[in-house]
Amino acid sequence: MISKEEYRNLKAYYDYQRLREYNKEKLRERINQLLEQFDDEEDFDRPIPWGWVPKDPKWRLWNE
Repeated sequence: MISKEEYRNLKAYYDYQRLREYNKEKLRERINQLLEQFDDEEDFDRPIPWGWVPKDPKWRLWNE
């Protein structure tokens, strides 16, 4: 915990760090929402778009 005196001495620093932490938490919340949304295979996009090639080579077909 940040003491009142310490906060007063480094207000700009702590305000910025708290802003960063707030945004990280919001991003984590949004990522978790997206993961929950796509947890059900019924929500998957079908069919796979023509010409799409996976970035991870282990999922590519022989001719990609």
